Amino acid sequence: MSTVMGSLPEYQIVGVDQAAHGLARLTIRIPMFLSAGGSGNGSNQYPVPQAAPAIEGYGFTGAKGVQDSSGLWNWEIMMEGVGPIGSGGGTDGGTSPDQTIYSFEPAEVDLPITSHPKYLSWVTPPSIYGAKKNGDDTYTFPAQLLGTGNAKPPSDNSTAASNANPLYGIDSYESFQGTYSISYTTRVLDPAIYSGVEQIMAAPPRLPFPIPLEEGRNWLKRMPKVSMRGSAISISERYLLSGRGGHNPVVYKTA
Repeated sequence: MSTVMGSLPEYQIVGVDQAAHGLARLTIRIPMFLSAGGSGNGSNQYPVPQAAPAIEGYGFTGAKGVQDSSGLWNWEIMMEGVGPIGSGGGTDGGTSPDQTIYSFEPAEVDLPITSHPKYLSWVTPPSIYGAKKNGDDTYTFPAQLLGTGNAKPPSDNSTAASNANPLYGIDSYESFQGTYSISYTTRVLDPAIYSGVEQIMAAPPRLPFPIPLEEGRNWLKRMPKVSMRGSAISISERYLLSGRGGHNPVVYKTA
């Protein structure tokens, strides 16, 4: 008995479903034993399937031998990928536009009150919030508001409630950030994807849906994720949405 090398023999698709990370999972079946002419039910054994050329746009993930109802043995091969890759020339690195994934993943964050863009105005006199400086250069807000000059506490139905300091006992606040990603597959890695990493920008490129920006928020380009399966290169360009007040221009580069 000899083994047969070379191109993938004629195959039968027996399953298509969704894999992780937006990829497709393709299951094909080929004869385990081939005749001299390349058809099934012969005496020449086809080698372990991962040695076979992959179908364009897919990479090998696993295989098993299965016996059909007639008693013949077949290889059942599992592959994952995005399908055939475009010939290039597009703004998304050569992949089909329909295979480019645009996503925004919000994240809730608990931030120290000192990071709030209005913090300095709250602790700098004259301020109705009456911040008292501690020995370690932090500030403590009293339980009651302080009226200074024409500054008045927020109006309320109750005098007692209107004098309550809304910053009393507060050391953090809830906010949100988020990551916008452009994910695609190509055959050529363009070094330009690394240009501007850790740079602040007003808006990320190719944003197909609106993301409201308020209170001085902006974006920071992050290092893209890159992985390779066979000849297909998967790229995810990433941009981090800041919290209130924007990313720190002293720490990060600006456009």
